[in-house]
Amino acid sequence: MSTKEVARMNSVSESAARTGDIQALHRALDVLESIARAGDMGVSELGRSLGLHTSTVHNILRTLSHRHYLVPVEGRYSLGPAPIALAAGWDAQRALPQTIAPALQDVVAQTGQAATASILVGIEGVKIGRSVGSGLSISEPAWRWSNALSMPTTRLLLAISQPDRWWEVVERYGAESQPAWNEDDWRRELDRLMATGLCEQVPAPNPRSVAIAVPVWSIGGTVVASIGSFCLGSEVSLALLTAMLDALWAATVRVSNELGCDEIPLPKPSIALWT
Repeated sequence: MSTKEVARMNSVSESAARTGDIQALHRALDVLESIARAGDMGVSELGRSLGLHTSTVHNILRTLSHRHYLVPVEGRYSLGPAPIALAAGWDAQRALPQTIAPALQDVVAQTGQAATASILVGIEGVKIGRSVGSGLSISEPAWRWSNALSMPTTRLLLAISQPDRWWEVVERYGAESQPAWNEDDWRRELDRLMATGLCEQVPAPNPRSVAIAVPVWSIGGTVVASIGSFCLGSEVSLALLTAMLDALWAATVRVSNELGCDEIPLPKPSIALWT
């Protein structure tokens, strides 16, 4: 057994002893997640990557293959149908509100402005949480709207998580959402949202409200929701916008970490977008 494997096993064992976790289950999930990220991997490659002995990796792979979580093809392994079936049973509309609610309350506490959270169901927007400063987050009943471009949270989600459907929605709702925009404007908007992970909605002239939104990531860097904050146009200032962005970014880092995204895929966007 290598020094690397001994060190890693000792570390996992100590952590498992402290938390009551099951070491073998940690190893199996490490294998499954590594293959999911890479697309396919072999036994030796997994052993080197995870610091595990080849025989240990082989036993895990065999078990996961028997349970249809993996499919072996010519000495390499890729995801099988079982994890896909599990994922299909995950309902963001039911699972996320309780996780996101405290983060929305934190945004309100730090900024004094309302905060909201949304997901996409198909290409329709669904609001899964809202905090208005009373300490109460409202997530039921969920509000739904067809025009994903109309809200910064769902416009951002559409651009980042379903860019292949961007033009379908633009064709249907673009003129309603931004009457003066042409195809080049919408292309620039798509590129900017994907590059920055920030959507700001400042209607002009004399905006009644100003809203900004950032994504929420899950394991593997998958975007699963978006959180936003908005203020009255009469109250907007650079200092307030900075506070809103700071609070939203801290909230999304916290929630994303809780959902398994240990490293946020994008850097914190710059307030210079408004200057």
